[in-house]
Amino acid sequence: IRPVAMTAKAVMDVAWGGVKQSDDAYYRTWSATEFGANAAAPVAKVYEEYFKAFSHLPAGIPGHSQTNPPDAGEEYGDQLYHSEAQQLLLGTMVSPPYYLLPAQSPKWTPVHILGLHLEPDFWIQMPPTWVVDTSAREIKVCGEAQPRWDQVWKDALAAQASVAPERRNYYEAEMLTMIAINRDSNHILYLVSQAVRDYRAGDKKKARAEIEETFKDFDEIARYEKMAEYGKWKNWYRGEWLDGIRHTRQLAEAFIRFIDDPEGTLPAPVLSDHWQG
Repeated sequence: IRPVAMTAKAVMDVAWGGVKQSDDAYYRTWSATEFGANAAAPVAKVYEEYFKAFSHLPAGIPGHSQTNPPDAGEEYGDQLYHSEAQQLLLGTMVSPPYYLLPAQSPKWTPVHILGLHLEPDFWIQMPPTWVVDTSAREIKVCGEAQPRWDQVWKDALAAQASVAPERRNYYEAEMLTMIAINRDSNHILYLVSQAVRDYRAGDKKKARAEIEETFKDFDEIARYEKMAEYGKWKNWYRGEWLDGIRHTRQLAEAFIRFIDDPEGTLPAPVLSDHWQG
């Protein structure tokens, strides 16, 4: 499953007996158990900052069905960053219709056609103004969130020194990889939003530089995913279908080719990020 903040045991303990202590005390206990007594306070602080770092979807998002909209207040998360980045890139390079394939969903899930308003009640619409509206929103939302994620990352790296040596591999997999995926994905969506805005404004040089900057984020995610594949977790992220990070990178690479030659070969008008996982 996706990178998670806590194991099934922690969830079931709360489900069975309820929360019997404050949030801070709970995370201190958890952190001491998983990472050693010295890690209790610094790692608990990281957890607190982590949950506060996420942005939240506003109500009435342009380009979504108003009869079946996404839940207002829903947290941004690892897959949302890449779903939107892929839609922004594809919607800039290719005209509608766009075919939303069911990916790993059950075989009875139909293919949805976006961009032509053929399914008014489907929650994704991608009308003509979707790229403009969404890129403007994400420049603001992701831009405001990035300092929060940078602080989480800084404190998580500092807390690593307090982790018991025999648990540092697990700390890298459980904490650092989890944070890197969200922090870097937030930055990727921010840069992609800037790039499509600048491309549409005619500044191809700036758009290209912004897309090229995303590759540092993609590389960091890949590096931490590889570090997390220790012992029995070898090849855990191989293929990585849950967030679609590799697919986003492929579209970013295609976008650079598109900037250089808009009449060259374009990606197929297909989005396959529905029902991942």
